Amino acid sequence: MQLEAAYHGFDICNYKIQFLQNTFVPRFPNFSFVHADVHNTTYNPGGRLKASEFTFPYADETFDLIYAASVFTHMLPDNAERYFHESARVLKPGGRCVFSFFLLDYYVRGQARPFTFNLEYFNLDNHLERYGTDFATAQLANPEDMTGFRSSWLERKGREAGLRVAEPILPGLWSGSHDSWTGAQDIIVFTKDEQLG
Repeated sequence: MQLEAAYHGFDICNYKIQFLQNTFVPRFPNFSFVHADVHNTTYNPGGRLKASEFTFPYADETFDLIYAASVFTHMLPDNAERYFHESARVLKPGGRCVFSFFLLDYYVRGQARPFTFNLEYFNLDNHLERYGTDFATAQLANPEDMTGFRSSWLERKGREAGLRVAEPILPGLWSGSHDSWTGAQDIIVFTKDEQLG
């Protein structure tokens, strides 16, 4: 029996969307891609929409799985909160969110990190007063260029949005703090409880 499935994605970089629409969609009509003109200090500085007010272009309870790879690593906390709430809104009860982060729990200032992660570009040493120590950025002049969060903050904001952590956190390679890892970044899997739907 063949299952009907679809993939819907959006990105704030229009050139990426154009590439996907031109190369994927003609071959895979069950794939669709939308440009979201959301402001970001690095990837879309001319964006007309605020991330903290952005509404995902999908109906409630549309998705079984939401995947955000290296999205929250370029977001301020207010924007991340909005994306958590929107993810919960479009996720079906029992569905999963797989999100990647640079977790400050694993970051040790001055500790050697593997490969290019050892560059100053990944030094998450700058805290913004309004967020305390739950958030850090590598560059104060361009705060969304590279960002990190504390896992307790993410878990709390997830709960407030209607999401809970479903699995133990999967550490990534980037911090140099683990002998074994799953990928480059740290992964948190959230779920939307049936009763929250």
